[in-house]
Formats: sequence, structure tokens, C-alpha cells
Amino acid sequence: MQLCKRRYLNDDGLKGVKAYKYSGRDDSLLYNHVLSPMAGWLVDKFMPSWVAPNVITVCGMTFILMSHLQYWYYSKGEEVGSYAPSWVHYLAAFNIVLYSTFDNMDGKQARKTGSSSTYGMLVDHGVDCIMAMLLGLNVVAAVRMDQTEAFYTMIFVTIIPAYAAVWETYQLKGMFLPIINGPNEGLLSVCLTFIWTGFVGSDWWQVEQLWGYTRAQLLVRYCFVFGVFAALSNTYKVLTHKSDEGIWPRIQRIIPELIIIGCLIVVERVSPSGIAKTHFRSLFYFFLFFHAKLDILLQTYMAASQKARIFRLSVIIPAVLFAANSVVGHYLGKCPVDEVVLLKGGLVYSLLMFVHFVLNLTDEMTTYLGIRVFSISKVKAT
Repeated sequence: MQLCKRRYLNDDGLKGVKAYKYSGRDDSLLYNHVLSPMAGWLVDKFMPSWVAPNVITVCGMTFILMSHLQYWYYSKGEEVGSYAPSWVHYLAAFNIVLYSTFDNMDGKQARKTGSSSTYGMLVDHGVDCIMAMLLGLNVVAAVRMDQTEAFYTMIFVTIIPAYAAVWETYQLKGMFLPIINGPNEGLLSVCLTFIWTGFVGSDWWQVEQLWGYTRAQLLVRYCFVFGVFAALSNTYKVLTHKSDEGIWPRIQRIIPELIIIGCLIVVERVSPSGIAKTHFRSLFYFFLFFHAKLDILLQTYMAASQKARIFRLSVIIPAVLFAANSVVGHYLGKCPVDEVVLLKGGLVYSLLMFVHFVLNLTDEMTTYLGIRVFSISKVKAT
């Protein structure tokens, strides 16, 4: 079993995790005047003190998963542009409200019970990272986007801004959200999109509206502008932040994510079987776990005040090999390995790789901190 063990933090990093104190600020008016007070009231009035914060986090996650499975069912797995009944959209909106509420409640429950920990912060962040991707897939299914536009929407509106935000968090040693941000106003916008889609029907998005673009296409461009703007804002803050560290080490921390994104785009552009269209969801699930591992690792190193080691061969090699297989197939007319077979094998690998990462990081941190994952009672720390 020792062969399966993997350490991600050195001794100084573990000490940093124990000493870490959350630093950040959320300037959102919606958060400060509505969401935060409501979550605090619910925790104070209804949440028993024996409920662990991580339980609340995982329960919140299940609401988004429920909607995602419903869209997956009505999309027949891979057909993003398929029809779903109105109640699916309404339920998706309601589930976002529940998810957002639970997401705000877990931290307040941790403070109420005195069980705040760096590990709990990472669980919350990891769930948010994965749920952002699934929410993006839910939106493109709800408005029945064209497969190609849905593909690039997922990259430039979901993946890039999410990683750029944690990149900024690492450099600034805290999360500082502007007055309008994704976790609050962004989720509200998505919620309203689902409600409106349920009311008018998904066909409403396919009507030509302006300059020959359908409403769904206009939505793509609107989201694209804001997603790229957010990522550029994060990048500007990272590169201009005053530090003894040079520019190149900062840039290095985003290169592995750019490799993942580049591989995704290469596959979409050159795949001889058009696998980005025929297996749209599976392709994103495959790369989702790579993105999530890099994202959570960078957040972990920030909390540990440990130098980030983001170049992970377990992530980069499979992504590059998959893209290389498509490139060779593009020039030879046939891939050396069937793309569908490779994708199915890659899905199994990426899932197991991510589970291995989560289990090892969890064991490493909970053992050192002397805490349990889903209960408040403590164990003997190392």
C-alpha cells in the first residue's frame, strides 16, 4: 500500500497549513447584504452544532450534480443541443440557490463550532472548482448551444477564469473579490438564465436576434467578453503585484493549465473523427480532473506557503498524448489509437488519478492537523 502513497507537502508546508489564516474580502453587495446574512441566520437558527462543515459542503454539491445528471439524461449523454422540459430548468435554478446557500453556510458553521481548518477551506474550493465546470455544461445544454460554440464557451468562460482566479490567490496570498464577481452575481445570472429558459422554452434561444446571430450565440459572446476580462484582470494583478519574486516564476504556475487548454483546442481542431462533437461531455470530463488537480494543488501550496510544484506529469503526459494521437490521425487519415477507445481509457485514468490525489492529500492533511473529514470530533495529531 505504501506504493500508492504520495506526499504533496513537505514538513514546512505542513506547518504552514497548520498556521494558515484565511485572508480575503468579498465586496459584492449581494453577498454582504443578502447571501451572507441569510446563510448566517440559517446556521444560527437551524444548523445543529454536531454537523461538520464538510457535510454541508458536500450536500451543496449534490444539488448541482442532480441538475447535471438531468441535463445529461435529456441530452442523451453527448448531444448538448437536445431539448429538456421546463421543469428541468426551473429545478436547475432552484438547485443553484441551494448550492449557493450551502456554500456560504459551511464557513459560518465552521466558525460557529470552532472547527475551521485549512483542509475545510480546500474542500470548499475543490467542490467549487468542479461545480463551476458542471454548471457551465448545464448552461450550454439549457440554451442548446452549437457544439463548437459550447466547446469554446467552456474553455474561455469556465476553465480559464477559474484557474486565473486561483493563480491570483496564490500570488496575493488571499482571495479578494470585486463588487461584481462570479461566485455571487455570476451564479445569480446563471440562475436567472435557467428561470427564463424554463418560462420561454429553450427554442427561444435559437431565434435570430441581432446581426444574424441567434440569442444563444449572443449569450456566448457576452459571456466570452466577461470571462476573458476577468482572466485578464487576474493576470494583471499577478504580474504587477509587488514581490521579490520575478515575473517568470509567476508565469510558470499557469503554463501547465495552458498546456491542458492547448491540448483541448488541438483535439477540437484536428480530430479526424470530430470527437469534440460526438463525445463533447466525455472529453470535458476527461480534462476536468486534470484541471481540478492543478487548481486544488495551487490553492494548497498557497495555504501551505510552499513553493508551487505544478508541473505534474500525471496530468500533462496523458493530455499531450491524447492531443498527439489526434494530430497524427489528422495527417495520416487515421489515428494510431482509436480516439473513442483512448477517451474511454483516459476517462478511467483521469478519475482514478484524481481520486488518488484527493485521498492522499486528505490523509496527509487530516493526519497532521488531527481532524476528521465528516465529523467535528478531533483525533490525535502528528
